[in-house]
Amino acid sequence: MESSLFMLELGKELLTDPAKRGYAGKTVEEIVDLVNNPYVVERIVKDEYPCRVSMISQGIEGASNFITSEQVQMLIKMQNSYEV
Repeated sequence: MESSLFMLELGKELLTDPAKRGYAGKTVEEIVDLVNNPYVVERIVKDEYPCRVSMISQGIEGASNFITSEQVQMLIKMQNSYEV
């Protein structure tokens, strides 16, 4: 005989579907499969990093924590002058 507590918890699982398994509208056999088998949940994880200029300037005394368009233009000109 099944434990009353187990059956109560199983009933809550089927009614509330906390893991979003999709019990509603399923046949008894489908529910048995859903409850008895492991499942995979795909997650999207995002990492946030500090701005690149902050990482570049780290440890450089007097370095700025932002750049201007003039600085970028100057760097592009410098790089272009080194190209063969």
